[in-house]
Amino acid sequence: MLKRTIQSAFALAVLSAASQATDKPNIIVILADDIGVDCVSYEGDPTSPLTPRIDSLASQGVVFSNGYANPNCSPTRASLLTGQSAWRLGVGNPIGFGETDPVGLALTEPTIASSIDSSYRKVLLGKWHVSDVNQTGGTGSPPVAGAPPLVMGFDRFVGTWANLNVNNQSYYDWDQNTDNNPPVQKTGYITSKTIDDAILEVLLPAGDDPLLMVVALHAPHNPWEIPPANLFPSSMPTATNRDIFETMIVAMDTEIGRLVDAVAASDESDNTYIIFLGDNGTASAVIEPQFESFKAKGSAYEGGVNVPFLVTGPGVVPHVDQGLVSATDIFATVMDLSGTTVGTPPLPPSTLDSISLGAYFAGTAPSQRSVLSVETYGPNGLNPPGGERTTYKRMARDYRYKLMQTRQGGNFGLMMFDLRANYEESVNLLNGTLTVQQDDSYRALRAHLNSIGNGEYEFIP
Repeated sequence: MLKRTIQSAFALAVLSAASQATDKPNIIVILADDIGVDCVSYEGDPTSPLTPRIDSLASQGVVFSNGYANPNCSPTRASLLTGQSAWRLGVGNPIGFGETDPVGLALTEPTIASSIDSSYRKVLLGKWHVSDVNQTGGTGSPPVAGAPPLVMGFDRFVGTWANLNVNNQSYYDWDQNTDNNPPVQKTGYITSKTIDDAILEVLLPAGDDPLLMVVALHAPHNPWEIPPANLFPSSMPTATNRDIFETMIVAMDTEIGRLVDAVAASDESDNTYIIFLGDNGTASAVIEPQFESFKAKGSAYEGGVNVPFLVTGPGVVPHVDQGLVSATDIFATVMDLSGTTVGTPPLPPSTLDSISLGAYFAGTAPSQRSVLSVETYGPNGLNPPGGERTTYKRMARDYRYKLMQTRQGGNFGLMMFDLRANYEESVNLLNGTLTVQQDDSYRALRAHLNSIGNGEYEFIP
């Protein structure tokens, strides 16, 4: 796997950091959908599509080579919004929008939007996907009084409740929700439309109000559809789903570049942070052979949880950082950058699993956590029937080793990998005799997994 070659590209870069502005900064979080480390060219994988605009952001900021998300969409989005691990929230699988027993993120949970300093203008564009049908004014009863993003602190929402592969939607024809208004059928290319909306927010005269904007792109999640011809090179093949998937990534990169250019041309170009990450790894149907298909999205293998993750902005020294970071850390980072103190209310510090990424900006700090964990599970909800999750895939890792625990019905699995020597996770160390160092890590990682989850996960003896 060639992804680790990126360290030599940026680690020795010596560039002066931008001066810290005295005004509260603008914060833009760009969340791509179904994009693992195999999907951006700055990671050094020659099989990845070319992503020059994302690569340019990477060269200007801090790249987290150990950046993680949960294995599926909704858990990551819930954790990003709240700063809490998925096991605390009852959101472990993609929200079953329109199903008979959906469970969504509780509308009472404090979010980055409801918690941030009140001076901020708070916007969410693109895909929501953390509410169930009863929470979105759908066919369930009773619907909420207002769109969940607005109920949970955002001033403006333009996008879709869930994926485009439901209700016969597509990238060119979808049901758009705007604030509290009924959905309206829209046509055009939704990636471009979302970026258009984001640029309007960047350019909107808003006095001295700083901007917090989450741009939750649908791309490159299926349905895999060829983008407009002006957004990717005509030389790119389009014969297979993987081919089309790559054109969608290149189109997304092109459109992200348009947003970055708008920020650069604005009066706030020196006072804006941009955070880019994926919500989970690449889907199994389109993942490249260096990751086996069962080690993709939905799994706790690296192909399912190790995602592109970077930050640019004032005071960020360009470098590659080995710190263990996750999507959960977006919450504390937004609070830190905005100068917001988090306490009671809105959240007791003890319930936060989020650590600000600001400590890494100068390139000199060690990892702010010694162990990192992510998970996906079912069924959704805080109190599963019988008190146990019937399915789950979760992992905990330290700087070198990773312990992965799975359950599917009555089948229980436990594996340990040396990520430094075996990033492809083909050698289960538990099949042999552990060294003293390996055993020490195993015990620490086992204790961590046993300490979280409210007792609904099987105890590791």
